[in-house]
Amino acid sequence: MSIADLFENFDANSNANTNVPTMSDDDLEDIRLAAFEKGYAAGWEDALKNQATENSRASNGMAHHLEDISFTFYEAREQFAKCSGEILRLISEKFLPEILHGTLGQHILQEIESILNSSAPDALTIFVPKGKEENFQNLLKLELPMSLYIEEDISLNDDQIALRVSDIEREINVNRTINSMLDAIDTFTFENEMSDKYG
Repeated sequence: MSIADLFENFDANSNANTNVPTMSDDDLEDIRLAAFEKGYAAGWEDALKNQATENSRASNGMAHHLEDISFTFYEAREQFAKCSGEILRLISEKFLPEILHGTLGQHILQEIESILNSSAPDALTIFVPKGKEENFQNLLKLELPMSLYIEEDISLNDDQIALRVSDIEREINVNRTINSMLDAIDTFTFENEMSDKYG
């Protein structure tokens, strides 16, 4: 047996003897087009699947980052509200006493006007803390339709003044005013903190 007998012969003569159907050029072109369209469609399908996967990954990443940003925003807002409340309280503790003492004369005049609107007294006495009478002497220069007296009262502390007309007595208490303002600031700060925590 020769080596040529071991291998298949692909000569033109050997093909002529086999019963292999021949295809026309149109049939061959149709098969090629069908294979191309099938491959093209499979490529698009893979591309769309990859795009959907990538979009899903990007959406999940974006959602995670938005959650982080949202959390940090609310944390920062809560911290700002807390710090601003503390700063507001410190500023108030520092400057409110000076401001209220500086405008004490105006508060006294408002109380005098209020008393005059409700009655027509003959005399009004302003009671001031011991040693503070000189600070209020300029009130005696006011032109009022009644007599005005200033007296020291040892029961009053440095932040209190009392106005007395027969049966009417009004007290101006700077400390009480400051404390009520500080309480209002604390309440405002607390409500902001609760609003930030619980919405």
